[in-house]
Amino acid sequence: MITVCPGLMRTDSTERAEFRGRQDEEHAWFALADRLPGLSMDATRAAEQIVDACVRNKSELVLTLPASIAARAYGLFPSLVLTAESVVNRLLPQPSPGHAIKG
Repeated sequence: MITVCPGLMRTDSTERAEFRGRQDEEHAWFALADRLPGLSMDATRAAEQIVDACVRNKSELVLTLPASIAARAYGLFPSLVLTAESVVNRLLPQPSPGHAIKG
């Protein structure tokens, strides 16, 4: 069994995605994340690395540099990382009135 921590993936799915709520804002965030080389990874390359890790019987695979940094930072400073994630969450587009958040 393997645990994969992918980070952001470039999937070229920006134009096929369906957005609810504040569609323009959500699309802008999604499109930005889909185009950030160095911060995001090509989905085909990620798939190749996952298959290779399975063949090599690895137990864990962290695919992107930001995901690796986040995992290490959380291990050292969990409260700080959770606070930072909370701040980032507040920067993301909020649901429009009338759209319930499921979860």
